[in-house]
Amino acid sequence: MVAGESKAIETVRQTLEEYAHKGVFRKLTFAEHGSGISASFDWLSKLRPFHFTVDLDQNTLSFEDFFPTFPPEVERDSLQLLNRFADNETPAHRRIDPEKAELMIAIEEDGAASLVLELRGDDFEYGVRRLINVVNEFYHSLQVTNAEYSFHAFGGFEE
Repeated sequence: MVAGESKAIETVRQTLEEYAHKGVFRKLTFAEHGSGISASFDWLSKLRPFHFTVDLDQNTLSFEDFFPTFPPEVERDSLQLLNRFADNETPAHRRIDPEKAELMIAIEEDGAASLVLELRGDDFEYGVRRLINVVNEFYHSLQVTNAEYSFHAFGGFEE
């Protein structure tokens, strides 16, 4: 890795470790892969750890297979929520700044889907924090809009 890549990876690592230190994430582990790193940790789901991936070649951050399956009703509601993150009516602290990043849902061949944030620069701290906030909103929104799916996908609800 070159110096810029090392700085990006270190920024991502430190930001995720901050969440772990605060007790938000549990069992945080890192692994290098290809042109970036991946992290696994327990958070929100009672069934499986979350997998966070950084791809420096693509300049993306993602929660791999956030949706273990992606049925039409979940896709419909998720795309509506996805669009709200780009809407000027959404408060700035909850919006994705289009000059900094673009939020996408990547549907995999196996039927799972990932939340992906493509950065338009090198503000990896912004990207990590925004994507974590997005995942939190998706998780809580699914509990309301698709409670049965959420229960089966994540293993129950927070109290």
